[in-house]
Amino acid sequence: MSKLGSMLNKLIFKEKIDFWSKRDFKKWLIIGLFLFLCISIFSQSVLQAQNNSNYAISIQAAFNRPEFFTLNQSINLDQYQPVADWTGRLILPTQEEILKKKAQLGEKDWVKIELHNTPSTFQQLRGKMVTLTWQETPRLNYVERVTTDIQFNDRARKAYQKGDIVPSRLDGRKQVGPLQSLAGARQYDDVIVKLTGNVYPILNDEILTEKPLLKIEREPVQITGRYYGLVQIEGEAKDITKNSPEDCPGKNPCAGEYYQVRHYNRVSQLFDGPVETVRIPQQPRGNNRRFISTPRYLEKAETGKEGWYIYGAKDKQGIFTVQSLKPRALVQLKPERVELNLQPGQRYIARENWQNTPERKGTFQSILIDTSAQNREQAIKEWKEGDYGLVIHTFGGIGGDNRERISGGTVTGHFSYGVAKVVKDFFTSELQFDIIYYQVYAQNPQGIISGKIDWSAYSGDLQRGWVASRPFSDVIVKLDVLSDLTIANQTLSFGRKLLESIEIMMARYRTGDGTGVSSVTPSTSCVQDLTG
Repeated sequence: MSKLGSMLNKLIFKEKIDFWSKRDFKKWLIIGLFLFLCISIFSQSVLQAQNNSNYAISIQAAFNRPEFFTLNQSINLDQYQPVADWTGRLILPTQEEILKKKAQLGEKDWVKIELHNTPSTFQQLRGKMVTLTWQETPRLNYVERVTTDIQFNDRARKAYQKGDIVPSRLDGRKQVGPLQSLAGARQYDDVIVKLTGNVYPILNDEILTEKPLLKIEREPVQITGRYYGLVQIEGEAKDITKNSPEDCPGKNPCAGEYYQVRHYNRVSQLFDGPVETVRIPQQPRGNNRRFISTPRYLEKAETGKEGWYIYGAKDKQGIFTVQSLKPRALVQLKPERVELNLQPGQRYIARENWQNTPERKGTFQSILIDTSAQNREQAIKEWKEGDYGLVIHTFGGIGGDNRERISGGTVTGHFSYGVAKVVKDFFTSELQFDIIYYQVYAQNPQGIISGKIDWSAYSGDLQRGWVASRPFSDVIVKLDVLSDLTIANQTLSFGRKLLESIEIMMARYRTGDGTGVSSVTPSTSCVQDLTG
């Protein structure tokens, strides 16, 4: 019998619309003719320029760029932990670098990675730039299947002009593999990842001339931040006087960006640890006149009643700058409601989960449905450390005064799968869900990249995460059929095969099968390609 756990998170902000001023017709006519000539003669260089996207706007803020943070950081490991053992920033190699290393690496798919975190046994690699490529395994068939030449078509160029982030740096390249399509998905080298599964560092090798080198078996997982901590947000900091942002949701003056937080104490198991001032930046308003997130009133938010996980790194002044927020209550195995009967459980899934979303903004719900358990405690105990669940993720349209366009009574939503693992939290030692999405995602103005994305980077990211701006639902399904099955000494796994097939589709979406763009149409979409 399946066991379902779902979390619905909503924070929908409303903003007043400001209209752009009129522009001089003659001036723009001349500029338009000039641009037409440039496009005709130098079409490749035009794609290198910033387009009118939310990503292009947000990247102008210094705190959204990698160079804002110091490379080598000193961190208090009682208050913060590395996001993972191996983390770093992907760097797309130039065509010249690829040709230069062809004799050493052959036709292999490879990128550079600026390492931010490493295991202690390889601490000499922290802050270093190394080469990242694939370990020889049977799974390399996946790499070969998605490697493609990239030549932009008209749809890719139109998508770029519309404001979508297409992989412009890859246009015209030959044999682009999944690592290069991930590193080159945006205009800048700002994709931060963690390496999961087996990682093979090669520091000294008599045959291999390219070193140090990291080899991996799995696609890197996109993340946000280098470190994370568990805190209570107490309010605006009084010890730092900085100018407040000029633009923010709600009435002026805007709130400040520096907040006093109190760390969780692992000994007392309370929020009575050290007090620290951190920065939670106000993200700039996008070209759709909406804010993706805001720190305003965070200290009063009901979603933060159990504390917040803050993800980020220190700036050059040594102040921890928050890049992603995750409410602790969302991932705890402490459902607000447990339903043991079939019909009420089905009714919640089919109807109640998405009812009255405008009235429920700024709130969340968690419900555990288990029709085989005898009571609440038994239902919760069925989820044990190390258990996996299949995530079924959906989101709805953005409402408010500046809502998303409604066509035919509907708005464009989204559907994806993911994996939730029950883990023991470092700070609290309680069991929680650790969620990684398998996002089959078309090119878009935010710069969200099709691939494996951690909750912190897809949901809670302050620059492009969706949980703070639209109705959002994750259903976690525990099914025996997802477990490995051994027959005649061979291990079979339906779940693994499902995820491997999704990995192929995710990589194909990043390149548009070589065309440069994957678009949402009535016949092609995340739903069609995951369920069709």
